Amino acid sequence: MEDLTKLHEILKDLLHVFDEVCRSHNLKYYAIAGTLLGAVRHNGFIPWDDDVDVAMLREDYDKFIKLADEFKEPYCLRSMENDKGSNLRHYRLVNNSTTFIPLRYSIYDCNKGAFIDIFPLDVIPDNKKLAEKQTNEISRLKLITNYWNRYDSENVGTVGLSAVKKIGFYLICPAFRFGILNGVKLFRKLDSIASKYQATKSKKIGQVLDMPGNDRCIYDIDDFAETIYMSFEDMTLPVPNGYDNILRTGYGNDYMIPKNVSSQHGAAIYNPYIPWKEYVAEHKDELMALWVKQRNNMDG
Repeated sequence: MEDLTKLHEILKDLLHVFDEVCRSHNLKYYAIAGTLLGAVRHNGFIPWDDDVDVAMLREDYDKFIKLADEFKEPYCLRSMENDKGSNLRHYRLVNNSTTFIPLRYSIYDCNKGAFIDIFPLDVIPDNKKLAEKQTNEISRLKLITNYWNRYDSENVGTVGLSAVKKIGFYLICPAFRFGILNGVKLFRKLDSIASKYQATKSKKIGQVLDMPGNDRCIYDIDDFAETIYMSFEDMTLPVPNGYDNILRTGYGNDYMIPKNVSSQHGAAIYNPYIPWKEYVAEHKDELMALWVKQRNNMDG
């Protein structure tokens, strides 16, 4: 197993920076996904985990993303709304003085620093037809965002796409070329759909933007009614009161049994000592070659 000790140090630093801003503005957040599992099972990182996942209820998330100016270099907030060549539908807090490159994204022009993911938790309507409509609308727009980051990245275009997806790319290009659609508009449209039912009294919330319709990322809203704190490395992290239900939903009833599985980011390159812009400039051809080698495992 690769030694991730230095990467974990960088991620802890990012988490401290994020936590400080949230505390200063009285914004709630929760450890989620692998970070929640790590807090419960390991009192810290899962040894093979390569990122940090936190979530915020929509009201707090919307307030948080307006605080971008509070993060000074090397830190910054990035999403497809403000990051060239990105299809990221939620925000990340990034350390620009580092390099972390999932190979499936290595050819795109987006930010490639080590990061923590910040997911909004959105209300899912109780009405089944409305929930399906929300899922389908986001899923369709996700396909378009995958074309956008290709269009918005230099020298990518249709590299690695199937014949059918190439047709889709060329059909959507005029909308990009004439500004009908772009990263900002797509991000805000997706956000609008995801948060549409915020004022309703539905019983479910979830990571609607990134995992639409995925049962593993749909939770009972009551499981976030209270906050408790758990040890995580050198700090304490807020976790939702219903963490047991959440982890059973995401990882099964035996979630306390460690299983060394691949990161959701897949194979990645990381260098804690070199800013990502410098690394990319020095290894551009190599990154393209590595991406091509993996493209059969990519979702075009």
